[in-house]
Amino acid sequence: MPVIVNPLDTKMVLAFQTGTKEDGNPIITKKTYSKVKSDATNEDFYEVAAAIAGLQVNPVEDIYRDDLMTIEAE
Repeated sequence: MPVIVNPLDTKMVLAFQTGTKEDGNPIITKKTYSKVKSDATNEDFYEVAAAIAGLQVNPVEDIYRDDLMTIEAE
C-alpha cells in the first residue's frame, strides 16, 4: 500500500560534553535548535551543525536530526 509522508518539523540537536562525573563518565548536555527547514539535505544539515559546533566552548559529542512527520495511506 502506498503511503504519503508529510514533514511537519525538523530540529537539530547538538550534544556537548560539559564536564566529567566523579566516576570518569562524561556529562552530556543537549541543545536543541528548532524550525530547521525540513527539506534541508543531510549534507547541508551537517555543515550547519559543524559550523555551530565550531563556535562552542565545549566539544560536540553527537549531532542529531529530529524529523517529525505524518505518515498516512494514500
